[in-house]
Amino acid sequence: MKNRIRIMMVLFTFVFALMAMQPAIMAADQPIKWRMAILYPRATEYAKVYLDFLNYIKVMSGGRLVVDAVFDGEGVPAPQMFGSIKSGLIEMGQPWMPLHAGEIPVGVIEAGLPGMPADYAALWGIYEKSGLKDVLRKAYGEQGVYWAAEIFQPACYAITKKEIKSLEDLKNMKLRALGAYGKMMREFGASPVSLAFGEVYTSLATGVVDGNVGSQITDFRDAKFYEVAKWFFPLPVAGYQAAPILVNMKAWNKLSDELKMIFEAACYRHAVDMRVYCLINERAAFKEMQAAGMKVSPMPSAEEQTRWFEAGRSVWDDYAAADKHSAEAIKVIRAFIQEYQIK
Repeated sequence: MKNRIRIMMVLFTFVFALMAMQPAIMAADQPIKWRMAILYPRATEYAKVYLDFLNYIKVMSGGRLVVDAVFDGEGVPAPQMFGSIKSGLIEMGQPWMPLHAGEIPVGVIEAGLPGMPADYAALWGIYEKSGLKDVLRKAYGEQGVYWAAEIFQPACYAITKKEIKSLEDLKNMKLRALGAYGKMMREFGASPVSLAFGEVYTSLATGVVDGNVGSQITDFRDAKFYEVAKWFFPLPVAGYQAAPILVNMKAWNKLSDELKMIFEAACYRHAVDMRVYCLINERAAFKEMQAAGMKVSPMPSAEEQTRWFEAGRSVWDDYAAADKHSAEAIKVIRAFIQEYQIK
């Protein structure tokens, strides 16, 4: 009888212990749930690339980290994205940092200045090995945000109403060219004009401007600029455009070291996907425009190419003067380019 009682007491103790542990077990099984703000609307072709990225995070983490997409127009306007990540209103996002130049000036440099290389391996080298990543992590970290990775999109170009046979032909042209692109165009005697993207087609058609500077090839195709400005200039104005994957620091610090590594691995897989996706679409867009009558201005001479890229890099000092992080960013970029002779 005593043995029975002892056995029953052991069983009850075991059952109660399991019951006490159950909430902790259930909590451990619950995934961490985040939301990611995305610059593009759900209906665009880019949506699939981002949905694949979020699926990588889910699958690679074994379902322990699940991120829902919040596309443009679904609750986080692009101009408010950085502030929403900082405040923790949303856990992560990929802002276009020139929209937030007043909050973090180095983001403008990060997004891609004129004269930066278009070579993908060189870009990875600059961001990963020059010290630039450390500069960016420090700058964002001071604002309570973790810089996880950089996502690159293709180079920006110019499209004009007249053929550019020489860089001298840019003189006195009125060109829609914002920010650093406008400063670069002034080096050739052009007059930069500020216009919203939606106003460019009509402005080209009516002669308000003679060209558009600083958009991607797919932008030219999608906005049909080639219908009213048929000459594509073959040298890139900026070798790429970039936007970082950013995470609220408090949310980031709650992840285990393993989940942090998984998250960053998913970011780099996403970066490759985005680059391939953009390359395919860029080539397709170029063919479509050529078939519709777009022409290509002749490739400038080697001397003019050097002058073109030097004009782009001549504006860097203006951005380096913005703050200490911007100065350090330009310093490490220049040192890396010089050491490895990157054009």
